[in-house]
Amino acid sequence: MSPSSFSRCGKFPELAPLVILEPVAPAPDLLHSNYPPPDSVIVRARREMAVAETGIAHIEEKMAHLEQVLDQLAAQGFRNFIADHRRVIAPIRRLPTELLSEIF
Repeated sequence: MSPSSFSRCGKFPELAPLVILEPVAPAPDLLHSNYPPPDSVIVRARREMAVAETGIAHIEEKMAHLEQVLDQLAAQGFRNFIADHRRVIAPIRRLPTELLSEIF
């Protein structure tokens, strides 16, 4: 789905696309070595780790909202089932058609 189709959804803003900054490895060549990183890499790594932690927090928050939406949708499905079947077993459906035509 395109982002514009989400904005038309309106009912479920939780389904809007999630935009999160991806962290950038400051020294990818050091990830698989035992060389000590320079101070500048340490500073950038800490900054990028903070970006990653913020991203995790946003993702977890979005997941919590989506779980609530799923719960609402499931409950609504049960409500629809009950309402549909109440109409099926309504006492008026047991009245003869001739009687209903006289009344209405």
